[in-house]
Amino acid sequence: MGATPGPIGEGLIMGWNPSLWDEWPGSYAAVMAVVASGEPFVTQWSVGARRTVAPGTDAWLLRQGGSYGIIGHGTVLTDTYEDVHFADPRRRASFVDVAFDSLVI
Repeated sequence: MGATPGPIGEGLIMGWNPSLWDEWPGSYAAVMAVVASGEPFVTQWSVGARRTVAPGTDAWLLRQGGSYGIIGHGTVLTDTYEDVHFADPRRRASFVDVAFDSLVI
């Protein structure tokens, strides 16, 4: 996945609260194993109220809702786009596609 570098110094913290969403394909542990084998995991991720995120921006995954901490890194692959909200299908939200290259427990 050859995303070009984002603006220098730019980064994005993306939150993950397993009690609100925990629908990793198979499980988080399964995705973590794939990434550990060297294959990036590409997925859609909400960017909250942000309307612009440049492709190539570093993305850091922050686990919330109990065990807190930075648990992953990826690179944004797309500009922001609107799609159905992950927790409420009646709403719309902003998303990017991200390629995770590192995930830990």
